[in-house]
Amino acid sequence: MELGYLKSALADFNRVISLLPDSSVAYVQRSEVFRRLKNYPEALKDCEKSIALDAKQISAYRLRTAIYRELKEQGLLLKKAQ
Repeated sequence: MELGYLKSALADFNRVISLLPDSSVAYVQRSEVFRRLKNYPEALKDCEKSIALDAKQISAYRLRTAIYRELKEQGLLLKKAQ
């Protein structure tokens, strides 16, 4: 059930972004949908776009941190070279 809901939400946010391409809120909301779908590259990309549009968009920073935490917990985040 949730997968269908998420796909519908993704389609809705795609439509919102097509109508309001400068909406940082729309990007961060779509990022949350991508995160729940475990599409982390797209989720991070939307967080970065949201921040680029509005550097004060705190929810984008919080979501980006949550995504990095999930990636680390799953062992998918590679350590930076020192």
